[in-house]
This record gives sequence, structure tokens and C-alpha cells, in this order.
Amino acid sequence: MDPASRKKTLLIVLLAVVLVLPFLMASSWGLGIIEDYACEHAPADWAADLDLDVAWFYGMSLRPEKKKEVCERFLETFKTHPQRGYATFMIATAIEADRDASRQSAAQAYEFFLYQYGDDANSKEYVPEAERAVLRLRNR
Repeated sequence: MDPASRKKTLLIVLLAVVLVLPFLMASSWGLGIIEDYACEHAPADWAADLDLDVAWFYGMSLRPEKKKEVCERFLETFKTHPQRGYATFMIATAIEADRDASRQSAAQAYEFFLYQYGDDANSKEYVPEAERAVLRLRNR
């Protein structure tokens, strides 16, 4: 293969990777691979932050069931992490966004967050939103 053909082939491969990579990263499969790799090979704090970022991305991509799943795994894996309140709050938001979940179960999830983390310094910014959500969900 001559050098010009080799460069052309390399350029096509790089272009394909650049075009396919965002779709891979946005897929449940791709995010799952990233999450599993991080939990097995990364330092705990970095893996925990990545887990929460993956959960946030699932929420932004309208996949509340995956968001809830990642947050639950976060709570099981990182027993002493300071962002456990945030993960619990994200579970409540995922339940509220899930069309198959009842309003009552969403309200209960927010109430659980308030009960567990209402006084937690790391979670105080989510408390007003959780309180509003409980009122909104209970008053309809």
C-alpha cells in the first residue's frame, strides 16, 4: 500500500471514530462500559464523581430508569461518600420523571431524601427543591 493510500485509510478510520464515538458515549452500553471501567480501575473519588455524572447524563437523555439504577449502585458502592444525599435526591427526580411510577412513590422518595439528608451540609441546596416537589406531588 502506497503512503497516500495509507494516509487516506488512516483519515477515514479517524473520521469514523470521531463520528461514532459520541453515539457510543450516549448509548447505555457505552456509558455502562465507562462506569464499570471507572469503578474497577479508577480511584474511588474519581469513580464516584463519574458515576454521578453518568447518572446526570442518563437524566438529561430522558432515561430515568437508568439514572435511578446508577444512583442506587452508587449508594451501594460508596457507603461514606459525601454526595450520597445528592444521589438520593437524583433517585427521587428519576422516579418523578418515570412515566410508569406513581406520584405517591415520587413524593415518598423526596420525603425519604428530606428525612435522611435534610440536615446534611452537602445536600442543603437540594432541600428546597425536594420540599417543593413534595408539596406539588401531594397536592394534585
